[in-house]
Amino acid sequence: MRFFNKEQILENVTDHFASRGYEDETYALADECIDLAEEWANNYDGDPSTKNKRQLRLELRKYIKSRIDLEDYKKAYFLPTFIWVWLAQQIIGWIVKFIIDQYTEQI
Repeated sequence: MRFFNKEQILENVTDHFASRGYEDETYALADECIDLAEEWANNYDGDPSTKNKRQLRLELRKYIKSRIDLEDYKKAYFLPTFIWVWLAQQIIGWIVKFIIDQYTEQI
């Protein structure tokens, strides 16, 4: 089951982070984050309507961060700089907020 409109999120990520550089890496990271968010939603235990947006964002962010390796040089989003790690944190946070806002409107 698809919980999110991946193309819409990727378009919004591209627009939102376009001026910050690293467009290809940003797109690759966003793509993987959305896939992980979909996995999280499909495997979610319990009733998400019993939690507020903040709690859901924290759970989703933790899920994504535990499954993504920003230092894996084989990944399309890899850049060996501390700036990229900072930017990646911003991208993950923005995607999580966007997804949870959409997700809670559906439940």
